[in-house]
Amino acid sequence: MARTIVDEGRYDEAHLKEQTDMPLLVREDTGKFLRASEVPGVNVNADRPDHVFVMADADGGLRAAPGSLGARDGQHDETASIELDFDPQLAVDRTVSTTDGSVAVRSVWNRLREELATYTPEFVNEETGVGRETHQEIAREFAEADRGKIIHGKGVNDWYHNDLGNRAIQLLVTLTGHIGRQGTGLDHYVGQEKIWTYEGWSSLNAPVPSRSVPTTLWTYYHCDVLDNADAETTRRVREAIDEDWMPVYPAEREDGSRPDPRIMFIWRGNYFNQAKGNVAVEEQLWPKLDLVVDVNFRMDSSALYADIVLPSASHYEKHDLSMTDMHSYVHPFTPAVEPLGESKTDWQIFRELAAKIQELARERDDVEPVQDREFDREIDLESIHEDFVRDWESGEEGRLADDREACEYILEHSAETNPPESDEQITFEDTVEQPQRMRAVGDHWTSDLEEGEPYTPWKRYVQEKNPWPTFTGRQQYYVDHDWFLELGEELPTHKEPPTLQDKAEYPLNYNTPHGRWSIHSTWRDSEKMLRLQRGEPVVHLNPDDMEERGIEDGDTVRIYNDLGSVEVQAKRYPSGEPGTARMYFAWERFQFPDRGNFNSLVPLYMKPTQLVQYPEDTGEHLYFRPNYWGPTGVNSDVRVEVERVGGEGE
Repeated sequence: MARTIVDEGRYDEAHLKEQTDMPLLVREDTGKFLRASEVPGVNVNADRPDHVFVMADADGGLRAAPGSLGARDGQHDETASIELDFDPQLAVDRTVSTTDGSVAVRSVWNRLREELATYTPEFVNEETGVGRETHQEIAREFAEADRGKIIHGKGVNDWYHNDLGNRAIQLLVTLTGHIGRQGTGLDHYVGQEKIWTYEGWSSLNAPVPSRSVPTTLWTYYHCDVLDNADAETTRRVREAIDEDWMPVYPAEREDGSRPDPRIMFIWRGNYFNQAKGNVAVEEQLWPKLDLVVDVNFRMDSSALYADIVLPSASHYEKHDLSMTDMHSYVHPFTPAVEPLGESKTDWQIFRELAAKIQELARERDDVEPVQDREFDREIDLESIHEDFVRDWESGEEGRLADDREACEYILEHSAETNPPESDEQITFEDTVEQPQRMRAVGDHWTSDLEEGEPYTPWKRYVQEKNPWPTFTGRQQYYVDHDWFLELGEELPTHKEPPTLQDKAEYPLNYNTPHGRWSIHSTWRDSEKMLRLQRGEPVVHLNPDDMEERGIEDGDTVRIYNDLGSVEVQAKRYPSGEPGTARMYFAWERFQFPDRGNFNSLVPLYMKPTQLVQYPEDTGEHLYFRPNYWGPTGVNSDVRVEVERVGGEGE
């Protein structure tokens, strides 16, 4: 689609010049952006000319790119602007004089056009099966629409090259200028990735510096996968850890060793069921753990493998807040009934654990504060409960004793629900009668709220001309980090997945889309929900693949590869692509007739480009932050074979 838009001139040239990195010049010798510090005569009024990028104007002169220093060192300079006072060239292919001699340079735009030349209609048809005319017609309609929007779900993230896929999808709205206006943009419709009242939640969750770790990397590391990974992946993973691009805990000791994890608390997740590389989790990680505690309101697979299960209240048995980046309202949870039996709210559970730790520490009377070298702080176990319920902002003792007070704290300490210099605060009581729309937006949002209009992101950049919070201060598609250059992924591109299983031995592609009758594994074992389907795990197969293997609808089949196997019921699925075995995910382990589950067939692997911090010296643009940037678990790009189990005479 991008090639059609570019070849037929259906792109928004003004948007590309002002808002994107397309006019920026790149050195042909190194693949790195050309910097103002390398070009004599480029006037730069900045302390860091090495972070100012270069464009060519309509007359061929070299200019500093507006907005280059607008989002540096974690700060957003509201006085900077990407608005142009000259007309930059998009198509540049020339030689320039630099401090180290003559250097050939090309614009990102020319590099992109060269990349897109690969994707002829015939190539796209062969790779995807989509008709040659079909994808071109969709491209034309999208480009010519007054307002265009792309909505996609989490399925893109299930594949190994998911970062390339997301960059390519985003490129379409950028090329066409469908961004920063009502009815435009890219909506990644999945989960509660970014809560509105982030400031209050963050202050409550981490009043002092805290540790966050990418779960995929943590699992990968502690399942000893590095011992069996290819040399290049191992090198890059170790470099990302050694350079502190990606945190892994327990932390490395002064002698360079790193202890194994000893205790796991599972909260608000079904880790043992959902973790990729399920066999490695069971065989490598679980034996390292001395204690597994699961805070849960149901007896799921993780609870069954835990040492202790702490029963928690469910959604309508407690006070809580519900919000998501997909709408701009605060929804409350209020207890319709009291928690069943000995169940307690999450807040109560962690508060009482803190109280018990404090009690034991005071009884011993010789417990030294725990020294946290990473953040240069002490954790005093003799006051840990008092610290848990303290309002750290006001210093008020015991204020946060229950979950409703915690909700009030979040609303009080977020600009969205308690705007500065305003009496428009939303209290929890306000939300009980009806959901309340946010009163304002904080700095971590990209547009202001408008009365009577849905929230639309990116207006601060597209309409107000503020620099984008990227390395270049612009919508950035070219990434000149060494790893991206080495792997040929400096621009969005198409790449074949890694071959982890032999295609001849395992001819079927295996993938596990979101379940239709559950929220992940929650409700997956509900008897009423199971009555809406066949009531047991099934694999969807194309009729041609079934006929080739002598499989009938309803037969028990074994799905296997060199990692493991599972037995499930076969379901005839005429709309499924031939050569694909599809099992909707999140079935519980106890729903399978033998040991294993749907993730037993999935290797534990991740893509190294998702481990980088870029640029290395400042950390803008790409750096680890939960739910924003980090390695994803990959549960597609897996190969299997399927065979019928049992039958007459067997």
